[in-house]
Amino acid sequence: MSVFSTQGIQELAAPGSPLTKAAFVAQTGPLAGKVTRLFLILQQEPFSAEAMQTCDQVLQVLTRLSGDPNSSWHDAKFELSGTTAGLRDLKRVTLADRNLIQLLVAGAVLVVIVVLLKRPLICLFLIATVLLSYFITMGISDLVFHAMRGDAYVGLDWKVPLFLFVILVAVGQDYNIYLVSRVLEEQRTLGERAGLRRAIIQTGGIITSCGVIMAGTFISMTTAELHGMVELGFALSLGILLDTFIVRTILVPAFLALVARE
Repeated sequence: MSVFSTQGIQELAAPGSPLTKAAFVAQTGPLAGKVTRLFLILQQEPFSAEAMQTCDQVLQVLTRLSGDPNSSWHDAKFELSGTTAGLRDLKRVTLADRNLIQLLVAGAVLVVIVVLLKRPLICLFLIATVLLSYFITMGISDLVFHAMRGDAYVGLDWKVPLFLFVILVAVGQDYNIYLVSRVLEEQRTLGERAGLRRAIIQTGGIITSCGVIMAGTFISMTTAELHGMVELGFALSLGILLDTFIVRTILVPAFLALVARE
């Protein structure tokens, strides 16, 4: 670049300009002259996962420089701001909140069903089946939407895992309590195996019908224009169908049969 061009003259003049100093260096208060602002323009899209990973890498480098006694930035403190940094922070907070909420929901539901059913081993298995259907649903949903959207897909909306977990646990444990309580009731009069068989026959049609109706209701959400709404509707429908036709029809009765055999 020629220093005699308009752009070259502007770049030479910028470092000594009072406007530049005012824009990038703190001018008032106790931090005057001690705080500076740097702009970093990434090659990636600001909303992409790659851009957030770049933010993490930049912060790691800056932290290392701050701890290096030989660095001119030794003991400096760095803060990231902007669209990508904001999304990065939002993702971190959301994940932390989601993990806490999921732990509290699962723990609270476990306590309730243990109090109601008074069978800790069975209750632990019931919680495990709901978690299994949740993880399978998340995996299948991610694969489906990745195949549909290709490179434009950046992952499931942040609301999907949270709402899916809470609703699946709530619905799944409702059906669990209904099925297992009926099994225990029938076993008291008919015996272990005969009571299990009769309870499954009597409740199977009702649970299946409720699951199909609920899945059909949630699938209507896939007609929305918002990607997050479509993803949530698909995941809820899939999770409830798995819970209805696999968990409640096969896994729970099979486990109860094993317990009855013992």
